[in-house]
Amino acid sequence: MPGCAPSATGDDAGPTMLGRLSLTPGSLFAGQFRVIQPIAAGGMGTVYRVEQVGTGQQRALKVMNGDLVDDPRARERFTREAQLAAMIESEHVAQVLAAGIDPEHDTPWMLLELLRGEDLSRLLERRGRLPPAEARELLKQLGHALSAAHRQGIVHRDLKPENIFVAESRRSDAAFTVKVLDFGIAKWLQENAPSRTTSVMGSPLWMAPEQFDTARLVSPATDIWALGLLTFTMLTGVPYWKAAQGPSITLAALLAEISMGQLVPASQRASEAGRDGLLPPGFDGWFARCVARETHDRFADATQAHAALEAIFQAPVAQPPTLSVPPTMAIPAMPVPAPVGHGSTVAWTPQAAPPPNGTAMMPVMASGVPPWMVNGAPAPLRAQAPSRRSGGTAIALGVGALAFAAVAVAGVAWWTSQCDDGFHDSHGHCCRSDAAWDEGRRACVATPTVGPTTVASTLPTVVPAAPLPPPPPPTPTPALTPIPPPSPVAPPSTDPPSPTPPPRPEAHACLGTWSGRISENTGAYGSLRVTVRQGALQCGEWREVWENSGSTCVYRFVGCRFEDGAVRGTGISTTPRCTARVSASVRCGGGRMAFRESTSNGVVDTATLRRAGD
Repeated sequence: MPGCAPSATGDDAGPTMLGRLSLTPGSLFAGQFRVIQPIAAGGMGTVYRVEQVGTGQQRALKVMNGDLVDDPRARERFTREAQLAAMIESEHVAQVLAAGIDPEHDTPWMLLELLRGEDLSRLLERRGRLPPAEARELLKQLGHALSAAHRQGIVHRDLKPENIFVAESRRSDAAFTVKVLDFGIAKWLQENAPSRTTSVMGSPLWMAPEQFDTARLVSPATDIWALGLLTFTMLTGVPYWKAAQGPSITLAALLAEISMGQLVPASQRASEAGRDGLLPPGFDGWFARCVARETHDRFADATQAHAALEAIFQAPVAQPPTLSVPPTMAIPAMPVPAPVGHGSTVAWTPQAAPPPNGTAMMPVMASGVPPWMVNGAPAPLRAQAPSRRSGGTAIALGVGALAFAAVAVAGVAWWTSQCDDGFHDSHGHCCRSDAAWDEGRRACVATPTVGPTTVASTLPTVVPAAPLPPPPPPTPTPALTPIPPPSPVAPPSTDPPSPTPPPRPEAHACLGTWSGRISENTGAYGSLRVTVRQGALQCGEWREVWENSGSTCVYRFVGCRFEDGAVRGTGISTTPRCTARVSASVRCGGGRMAFRESTSNGVVDTATLRRAGD
């Protein structure tokens, strides 16, 4: 096979080793993928950036490591990853486009969408923690992926920051797109419902207690445990387990804390790590239900867990209480100056320091009885005189946490006024209705239990205000001219309005003819042509031409269900040597069609097509 050598040179710029198989940039793998460069390597396989020869699109190709090719369990796990990921209908799961086996080296491979971005582990390492709004959006997309998996009976079992990829968004209404990676150790509950795990699989820092015990069943609640720990780390920037917060992690200490350690509230653990105030109110209860050691005490699945978490994010933040005025506080007086000649001033008496009892008081102006009060009864009001004001000095007085500010004015212009509503005259000063003027304190004091204070009267002589001029004579009411009756109005037309034609429905995105390359998870490949028409009983057909076997299969697309941007149904074929009945679905958008066909024995055909003629 061109570009594949049985050994490596050992040079840093040389080919990447895959056991007995190595791929070099520019080489052709499986007859249809031209290698551009390696992206990442793991325990199960190596991921390359490749160009798909048939479409010219850049993809991510995951090739199984050569030293695992002869391990039946490893091969089954690699194949299962492709099959389970393809079963999950969520845009937040890394899409598996094709899978197969390289016949020359008997090496399994899978073709994935190429993502640009970084995983959550690197994101948290770079930024420390995520703001609540950003974490909320990330968890919303992660919850969508897990909910779709749990509905299919699939448990990921290895949720961790390295398997959550934050990719560049292809949509204008989202800042990023979350993709869940690596379903290699995922469990399909429908297939082996009565069985238990036979080996410990996962990453200890995020694993649930039942994953350490091979006698216990795993369930969607296993992923909920990891989801709670991930959410805590996103919001605080530190792991929940104290054994993992130091410079090094001891596995024995970590396992002991997970299985037997005290599960303190999340807010307490955050406070112990110096991360106070980063968790929203109500988070403790949600987190405690995620990390309950018994699975039946956790949320049943991701749908329930995310709904409860979203309610916490949506809850309004409590406002701080409003400060109230203490009952022993002196109420500032409203100054009422005595009438003086225009242009004259009245003296301003600055207030000394607050008295020893700590009661705050305001300086007031010396004044006499207001001009509208005569022997305690209201007098006729005089006309308002022009006003004039001058600058002053600001004085701030306060007691405890409450402070009042008063502006002291050096020269105050003359005006004629009256006490506002809620105030009354007390010895020539406007005080609130529940206060009285205290001459010794020079303030209105709310002291209802204290006896009256005797104050030497120094009030000036009160001059009664001049009476108001008599009101003008009443204006005679003009004679009213009767209004003539209205002219008869023609009755409204009884003709029905012209009917508005209903809007014409938009054509479904998948209608038309599409063509491109098709591949099978058994390694077969060829070309595909699909035609979709509007209809329920039969909505089209497709034709498969398999190049490696030389066979052709023709299917009728029947039992169609049209959805938003997708069509699902059944393929029926009478062509010899072709599977008679298959499940099929197509999803369309952006001028592309994603085609998927599956059989009851696990064979999956996938293709990405363009409109014929494009």
